[in-house]
Amino acid sequence: MLGVKDSWAAGAEAPDAAECGARWYAVQCQPHRERIAVSHLANQDFEVFLPWRRKTRRHARKLETISVPFFPGYLFVRLDPTRNRWRSVNGTFGVVRLVCLGDKPSPAPVGVVEALKACCNDDGSLAWLADLVPGQKVRVIAGPFAELIGELESMSDSGRVRVLLEIMGGRTPVFLPHGSIAPAASVL
Repeated sequence: MLGVKDSWAAGAEAPDAAECGARWYAVQCQPHRERIAVSHLANQDFEVFLPWRRKTRRHARKLETISVPFFPGYLFVRLDPTRNRWRSVNGTFGVVRLVCLGDKPSPAPVGVVEALKACCNDDGSLAWLADLVPGQKVRVIAGPFAELIGELESMSDSGRVRVLLEIMGGRTPVFLPHGSIAPAASVL
């Protein structure tokens, strides 16, 4: 997707990183500069992971689905602070700083980034199906009703859901693909 090393999207890990006790660390990026930071960190031979999500946006009376960072302004880099020159991350184009606790980098909890990578498609976008129950408030995240909040009425085995949306002063039932909704509180 970005034209740089695809190891961040495919879930492959650098062989020497796993052997030396490397961990995943969060990196704060400049606003809307995550792609630039990924490119420059990959050029420095860091293993980088930037999870994406699909978002439908309206612009000039048109709908388009785009990829946006799942954690806007942040990405993950795998390194061993005792072996790697981790301070060079702070001087990378697009990066504000490596998230630290005091003067040392603070690693992400073990298993969190690995679980995120396991939920990614081949293109690096997160694809998980949230546990939804009828009666729950949901947000439409794709399609012509994107960003509307409604109530989940029912789910079918074929992957379709029926959502009641507030449209034009009334509650209108709409049938949508399961992947186009998410719990209302969990969407960024």
